[in-house]
Amino acid sequence: RNVVITSENANVGGLVGDLVEGCSLRRCSAEGNVTGNSQVGGLLGSPYNGNTITESYSEGTVTGNHIAGGFTGASVVGFPGTTNSTIENCYSRANVTVFNGMAGGFIGSFSALLEVNNSYSTGTAVGPEFIGGFIGAAGGVISNNNFWDAETSLLSNAVGEWIGGNPGTPDITARNTIEMKTTEFLDLLNEGGTVWKLNSTENDGYPFFSVDVVATNNIGSINSNVVIYPNVFDTEINIDSEKALKNYAIYAISGKEIQAGSLEGKQALVNIAGIHSGIYVLII
Repeated sequence: RNVVITSENANVGGLVGDLVEGCSLRRCSAEGNVTGNSQVGGLLGSPYNGNTITESYSEGTVTGNHIAGGFTGASVVGFPGTTNSTIENCYSRANVTVFNGMAGGFIGSFSALLEVNNSYSTGTAVGPEFIGGFIGAAGGVISNNNFWDAETSLLSNAVGEWIGGNPGTPDITARNTIEMKTTEFLDLLNEGGTVWKLNSTENDGYPFFSVDVVATNNIGSINSNVVIYPNVFDTEINIDSEKALKNYAIYAISGKEIQAGSLEGKQALVNIAGIHSGIYVLII
C-alpha cells in the first residue's frame, strides 16, 4: 500500500509487473502511484499465459507513456501454446493517464488471451487517443458482467477504440455512481454468490470483498517482550518471552491455518520443517 513505483520499462504494476505462466493471485491489492512506459497497471502490468487473478483491487494513480489501465496494463497476443488468463471479481478505482497511446479505466489494451468477469472500474482515463471507461483499445474481448462508472470516469464509452477483427463478447455496462452503490448492483456482481459485500461506510459505498475472520474473538492485552528468531527460517524457530507461553498458530497470508500447537515456559523451539517456502503470520 501507499507504494510509488516508477520504471522506464514495459510491464509495470503496483504489485506485479508480468505474471509469466500459471500463477494465481487472490485477495491482493495495490494503493499508490505507478508510472511506466508501456503496459502499466495499477495492480498488474500483464496477465500473461494461464494466470488467474481474483478478489483483488487497485487504487491511486497510473501513468504510462503508451498503454495503461487502472487494474492491468495490457493483454497481448502470445506465442503458440499460451492460454487465456482470467480476471474475475476484481475492481479498479485508480485514475489513469497516458501521454501517447491507450488508456482504460480497468485495462489499457485488451487484444487476446484474457477473460474478464464480474469486475468494475470507477476511475478516470485521460490521453490523446483510444480512451475508454473500461478498456482503452480492444480486439478479441471475452468479457462477462463487467461495469464502469460513467459518471466518475467522465466517459460514456466502454471501449476507446476497436482494433483488429472480431470484437468478441464485450459485456460491459455503464452505471452511474448511485446505481453502483445499491443492493441491485451488488446482486449483479455476486450472481448468486457471496464474494461481494456492500457497506455505505466502506470503499466510498462501492461494493468490496468479504473478509474471512481467522482470529479468535476473545482477545486480551498482555505487555510482554517476545523475541522470535531466525526471521528467515528453515526447519525451526525459537520463541523467547518474558511471560509464560501457552500456544501458537501459523497462518498463510490467505488466512489458512498451517500449523498450531501448545507451548510451555518462557522459551520454546517449534519445528516447522513441513512448511513450504513462503510468508507466514505467527500468532502466539
